[in-house]
Amino acid sequence: MNYKFILTLLLVFFAISTFAAKKKGWYITPAGDTIQTTFRIPVNLFARAPNFEQLQWKVKFTDDFGRSGILKPDQAREFSFLFRSLPVKMIAMPNILHASNAGANPEPVIFLQLVKEGKSRLFRFYEYSGYEGTDQNSPDPVLKEAPGSIKIYLLQRPGEELRQLRNEEGCEPFPDCFH
Repeated sequence: MNYKFILTLLLVFFAISTFAAKKKGWYITPAGDTIQTTFRIPVNLFARAPNFEQLQWKVKFTDDFGRSGILKPDQAREFSFLFRSLPVKMIAMPNILHASNAGANPEPVIFLQLVKEGKSRLFRFYEYSGYEGTDQNSPDPVLKEAPGSIKIYLLQRPGEELRQLRNEEGCEPFPDCFH
């Protein structure tokens, strides 16, 4: 009896830990058209931030005509929205990490969060590594990662392929990287 109760309690706990916030935004189609829409952004209740791990694979949306759909990385160049007045931009990029969603075969393209942009672009990929908690003292109160996520940084320099960095400071030796 106690086993079923605990299992039920855990399922309810995880079911309510994420909800979707409706946010106005836009996406750019592969043809270059900009489409205004309302996204349903998965939000982690504990971190009070977008669940970027889920956004890397797809995002639900509703257009101005009330039609709902799911936007995947092979269907858009990028999508963007504001979360607590801060811009969030997810760019469709080659999946050089060979990451997969829930153990499925790796997709050739994923959405990566654009962190910095200039001559070069710095991206962030989120990967679940178990429930480790969040850094509640983060200087970026809106864009904290979800509990248990680790961040992988990727860099794209002008005329070069996307490459993985050891950390966010991968451009420090190159002062003109983001200017």
